Amino acid sequence: MIRFNEIAPTFLILTVMLMGCANSMMYSPSLGLPHSPLAKNTLDLQAGAGLFPETRPHLLDEKKSTWGANGQFSFGVTDRFTLSAKAWTDIERLDGLRSGLALSGQFARPISDLSQLIFIPRVGFAVAGLFSSGMGMGFSTVYQQEIDHRFSHYIGLGSVWGWTEGKTSNGGVGLLAHYGVSCQLPNKLWFNLEVNPVYQLNYYENKKTFIVSPTLSIGYRIDN
Repeated sequence: MIRFNEIAPTFLILTVMLMGCANSMMYSPSLGLPHSPLAKNTLDLQAGAGLFPETRPHLLDEKKSTWGANGQFSFGVTDRFTLSAKAWTDIERLDGLRSGLALSGQFARPISDLSQLIFIPRVGFAVAGLFSSGMGMGFSTVYQQEIDHRFSHYIGLGSVWGWTEGKTSNGGVGLLAHYGVSCQLPNKLWFNLEVNPVYQLNYYENKKTFIVSPTLSIGYRIDN
């Protein structure tokens, strides 16, 4: 028979780990755009990994980014509007159990048969343990061009704003650049390689950091 005094220390340690407060939060600036915008009622599932920027590198011995993994679910509401939900987590466990969730919309405006402008507003939450430790929002504008029936690339600019503890004064802003290449594979699979240079300003602590965040993703499209 297991006694309470035997399991209580383990339960207490687990609770502290899950509730622990992280020194720095990590976030995912990548877009992970498929070869072409999703058609109406089309689903897209995506998984990837990369280096995710840290919001406070000076508290992590100047470690600017951390290896992380992400998953994304996208749905084509119309031929020109896609709704996405993205989750990520810290693989290295450098600063405790950290993760995040972001929701975004992709508004595509065709320029030609092979190119489009895509406007992407985003809102996200950073989590340490089981509780939200930060919130952020951003907006990116991207130009995407299909090279042929298999390859496309995109380039864009964006900005982010994040804060912690429910106080916008405890936060920072960032400028983003996006460059990605997507390739359509057999059996409805596709992969994406994206590089995101980030210049972030922590105005709460007056810290400036330049970070390069690369990601590699693979996706699967489910047509209607």
